[in-house]
Amino acid sequence: MSANASLRLYRDFNGNGVIDSNDRLLASSTFGSNNDESINISSSLVNAGPGSYIAEVVPVGSANTGYDLRVATSAAVGNAPAPSPLLPAETNVGNLTSPRSFTGTVRQTNMIDTYRFNVTSTRFVNLTARASGSFFNNVDLILIRDGNGNRQVDPGEIVARSTNLNGLEGIGRNLMAGTYYLQVQNVAGTTSNYTLNMS
Repeated sequence: MSANASLRLYRDFNGNGVIDSNDRLLASSTFGSNNDESINISSSLVNAGPGSYIAEVVPVGSANTGYDLRVATSAAVGNAPAPSPLLPAETNVGNLTSPRSFTGTVRQTNMIDTYRFNVTSTRFVNLTARASGSFFNNVDLILIRDGNGNRQVDPGEIVARSTNLNGLEGIGRNLMAGTYYLQVQNVAGTTSNYTLNMS
C-alpha cells in the first residue's frame, strides 16, 4: 500500500454485493502505516462457510491509498494445515543479521501471521516458536522462499515445516541468500499466543 488503510471482511448473507444490516463483519486487519494488511480465517469460523463475501479497503484518516488486493483460498492436505497461498509482509524483519524476537496471537479470525526476512549470504538460520497458555494451544511454522518474487506460494517454494504437537516448533536450516517468509499458523482453532525467535 502507498499509505495507511485497513482491511475488513464481511459475509454477504443476501448476496447483493452491498454491505448492509444483514451482513456480518468476520475479521479486520489494522497493522498501521503502509504495512500490508491481511486476513486469514478458518472455514470453521461461525458464518464463514460457502457463500458470498465482501472485502472492504478503508483509508485511515485522509490518506489517499493505492493498493493491490489479492484473494485466495487454500485447503488442508491430510492433517497438515495448508499455508496461505499469498505472502503479505505483515511484519517486515529486514536483513536477519542478529537475533530477533516477536510475540503474536493467532486465532480463528487471524489464522496466520507472516514474517518477511532477508538472508544476505548463505548461513545457518534458526527459527523457533513456542505457544503459551492452554495445553491445547499450538502453532505450526512454515518457511517459504519466494524465489520468483511474486509474493505467492508456488510449487517447490516451501523450504521446511515444523508441526510438533507439544507447543514448541523449530526450523534450523542452511539458507542461501534471498527473501523468505515465515508463517506462524494456528492449528488447534483456539486462540494461541506465541513467542517467535529468529537468529
